[in-house]
Amino acid sequence: MTKVKSNIQSISGLSNAVVNINEHCNIVVQSSYSSFKAPVKCFVLPIITDRLPHAEIHVHDLNIPSDIQLADPKFYQPSDIDLLLGADIFWDVLGSARIKLGKNKPILQETLLGWIVAGSMAGKHCDTPQPQRTLFSKDIHQQLSKFWELEEVPKDNIPSFYDHPCEKIFNETTYRDDDGRFCVQIPLHESPDVLGESYHIAEKRLYQMEKKMSKNPDLRVEYNKFLREYESLGHMTEVAAPSRGCFLPHHAVTRESSETTKLRVVFDASAETTTGTSFNDIQHVGPVVQDDLFSILLRFRQHRYVVSADVEKMYRQVLVHPEQRPLQMILWRATLLDVNPNRLNCYQRIEQMKNHFWNRWRHEFLCELQQRAKWRINKGELLPGDMVILKEANLPPLKWKMGRIHQLYPGKDGIARVVDVMTSKGIVRRAVVNLCPLPVTADGEACPRATTVVERGEDVGAQ
Repeated sequence: MTKVKSNIQSISGLSNAVVNINEHCNIVVQSSYSSFKAPVKCFVLPIITDRLPHAEIHVHDLNIPSDIQLADPKFYQPSDIDLLLGADIFWDVLGSARIKLGKNKPILQETLLGWIVAGSMAGKHCDTPQPQRTLFSKDIHQQLSKFWELEEVPKDNIPSFYDHPCEKIFNETTYRDDDGRFCVQIPLHESPDVLGESYHIAEKRLYQMEKKMSKNPDLRVEYNKFLREYESLGHMTEVAAPSRGCFLPHHAVTRESSETTKLRVVFDASAETTTGTSFNDIQHVGPVVQDDLFSILLRFRQHRYVVSADVEKMYRQVLVHPEQRPLQMILWRATLLDVNPNRLNCYQRIEQMKNHFWNRWRHEFLCELQQRAKWRINKGELLPGDMVILKEANLPPLKWKMGRIHQLYPGKDGIARVVDVMTSKGIVRRAVVNLCPLPVTADGEACPRATTVVERGEDVGAQ
C-alpha cells in the first residue's frame, strides 16, 4: 500500500472537532467468505477511534446461530479499528436478511462481507472496570496544551548537532592578547573561498547612502560622527585593498527614542556576493547564550534591590583573529569638501579638488545643457543619432554611460519626453530630463539645433 500526498482536506465530527488530512491511499476490500471485492479510496489518519467494544461482551448469552459466518468472529473482544467504510460503499455490501436475537439484544445483519452484530448490549458486558471518557474539541485541546506549556518552568536548552562545532572552534582557538582582551575566530562551516566578488555591491550601496546623505545634512553629520568614533576607538583601521576578502555594505538605522545613540550604522553581512553566497551563509549559528525572559524575571523577584546596567560597546571589546579580518571590510569616505585644506596631505588635496570640480560640473554645467522650457520653448530637440550622456544620480560622473539616440517616443503634442538610447551594453529607455546631449554627433560633426517657439498652442517661428 502506497501513501499519496493530496490537498489538505478537513473532516469534522462531534462538537465540530476538525481534523486535517493530507494523505490518501487506494486499497481493495475483499470478503473472506465470498468473491466480493471493491476498490476503495481511503484517507490516512493516525487513529480512527478508540478500541471497540470498550469492554468484553458475554457472547454466550446472545444465542447467536452457529450456522452463520460472522464478518468478525471475535467481535466481542476489544480491538483496534483499522478501516471505516463510508456510505458510498456501505449500501453496496448490505444484504436483505436480518435476525433479531430478542429484547435488549443486538441484531444480526447480513452483508457481502459476512454477518455483522449491531444494536443494544445492555447488561451483556463483562464485570471489568470501564474507563471514564471525556470529549474535548481540538480548539480546547490546543488551548489547554498552550496553557500548560506557559505555566511550566522552562528547561535547559539541549545543544543541537550544529552547536558542538561552534563550541569546539571557540575552545580551540580563543586566546587573550597582551592587553588581556579576548581574540576569537569566527566559526565558519564553509571555506571563505565560496564567496564571490563583493566590492562593486558595497560600492553601489555606498553611493546610494551618499546620495541619501546629500539630501539630509544632519544624517551625514551623525553618520560620519559614528564611523569616526568607530575608527578613533581602534575598532576599525584603514587598510590597503587586499587581494581577497569580503566587503560588507552598510546603512544607517535611526531610533529617535534611544537615550544614548539615536543613529547606528548597520553592516549588512547578509548581502549576497556574485556567487549568491553571503558572509552570514558560511557561518555557524551557534547556541543561544542569553537567559530566557522567564529566568530573568524570577531572578529579578528574588532580591529587594535590583541594579540594571548596560555594558557600552561590549561586543566590540572582543577582537577578531587577524587572518579573518579581511572578511569584514567596508568602504567609507568622509566628504573632503568640508575639511580645511591646510590639514590635508597632497593626495587628499587632489581628491578635494577633484570632488569640487565634479560637483560644480554636475550642478552648473550639466544643468545648462538640459535646461529647456517644457511647454513654451523647445530648444535643442533631440534627434536620432545624437550623442548623449546618461545621468545616474547614484554614480560619480566619470562612470556615467555614453550612448546614441536610437528612437524617439513623441507625445500627443509632438514633444518626445522618452527615448531609447543605444549603449555599449544594449538599448535602454530613459526620460529626456535624465540625458545630457553632447554638441557633436556620432561621427564628430557639429550638431545643428532647431528652435521652436510655441505660443497659444501655435508654432510662431522655426529655424
